[in-house]
This record gives sequence, structure tokens and C-alpha cells, in this order.
Amino acid sequence: MTGYITKSHYRAPETMLTWQQYSQAVDIWKTICTKNVSSWQMTPSAWYAYLDCRPLKFIQSLPHNEGSGLETKLKKRHQKARLNAALALEHPYLSPYHDPSDEPMALEQINWSWEVHSDSVDSWQLEMFVHLKR
Repeated sequence: MTGYITKSHYRAPETMLTWQQYSQAVDIWKTICTKNVSSWQMTPSAWYAYLDCRPLKFIQSLPHNEGSGLETKLKKRHQKARLNAALALEHPYLSPYHDPSDEPMALEQINWSWEVHSDSVDSWQLEMFVHLKR
């Protein structure tokens, strides 16, 4: 993940100042933020899409489900308090989709050191040009 390219509206709180500390919790945060339609402070750029409140009122009128408890646990602001993917799969809401025999775990963490570069705009532009030429 690069601090320069990602949208701030979907960034996990811990990446605002320390974007080099990428973890699974960041992916969980982004997933919840992009899914969450009723939390105005999460996506301020999308505020204009909700000027017509009828879709929001419809969503809020739907019956409460046990998935909202899971959502609350997934969008904790502190990454150590946030559920990871393995724990989220054990939640009752996701139990129909949880099959431990068909959920392989990575043996090692991905090495993201290749993505650590200079913060200068020129280096980012050069990297993007090289990437787009491929």
C-alpha cells in the first residue's frame, strides 16, 4: 500500500501517519468503509450522493440483523481491537460460508519492502509511467 495513492476516505486510522505499517486490519477497515452506506463520516466525498435521503431511509428501515454486530467489531478504530479475517469467519453471521477445510492460511507474510520508495512526487510519477508502459 502506498500512502500517496490511496484515498483518505477509505484509509484505516493507523495508516494516516504510519502508512508503512500495513496489516490485515487495514484491509478489513477498507472493506467495511466501502460497504458502509449509513455512516456519513466514513465517506465524506460520497455525501452528495445521499442528498436524496430516500435510499438511506429505506436501508435504515430494514430489520436489524446479527451482521451489524460483526460490522461494529470490524470497524474498530484501533487495529489491535479490530477483528481479523480468521476471527470474522467464526462469527455466527458468516457461519454458512465458513468451511475450515477449504480456507488455507498463508505460511508467511507478504514482503512489501519492494513498495517502499522515496516520497517525492517525481519518483511517484516515474513509477506510474513505468507501470503504465507495461
